[in-house]
Amino acid sequence: EAGEQKLRELSEAYGRRELSSAERTSLEKFQTTWQDYITFRTEADRLKAEGRNKEFEALRNEKVTPTGQAVSTALAGLSEASDARARELVGEAETTYSRSVRTVLVLLVVGLLSALWMGARIARGVVRPLRRVRDVLDAVSRGDLTQTVDITGTDEIGEMAAALDRATTHIASTQRTLEGSIAELVAGAESFRSASALLDRSVTTTTQQAASVSSAFG
Repeated sequence: EAGEQKLRELSEAYGRRELSSAERTSLEKFQTTWQDYITFRTEADRLKAEGRNKEFEALRNEKVTPTGQAVSTALAGLSEASDARARELVGEAETTYSRSVRTVLVLLVVGLLSALWMGARIARGVVRPLRRVRDVLDAVSRGDLTQTVDITGTDEIGEMAAALDRATTHIASTQRTLEGSIAELVAGAESFRSASALLDRSVTTTTQQAASVSSAFG
């Protein structure tokens, strides 16, 4: 009876699981045939204990033995249904795993491509301004102060570009001032030479006139 009680508890615990329709049908068939078997066997034991051997033999042959075979068949059906459910769950798990792996791979590829794209954009955003700064510096080295970087931004490259533009503007302004001062000096020098030449001619004329006067009175 302890074994029968244990089997009953196991079947009830099995029934509380999430079962497929085939498992549920097989379990119910097993429980029904098992209960019939217990009923017939209990009756057979009573008949045997009372010495009613002929009735015992008849019940055993007609009910107990066939019901026991039905119990074995029902148990085998339950086992097959359970195995089928297990294979189904394994298949679903494998499908889910495959989908998850594909999803992860797709996400990795998309993430990698996005990272490469962002890296390329960042690189272009850094390289282009630096090339422009280089071009302006080359122009300054050739004496061309009309070139400007024309890059705005609050990062280090933007600050460097702004500083370079201020420097070239200041140098150009200083150069224009120097050129103006030189032009003024040149103009002053020309005026001075003209005045000197005029003074020389005046002195020469005065000397000649003084010599003429001295000769007249001599």
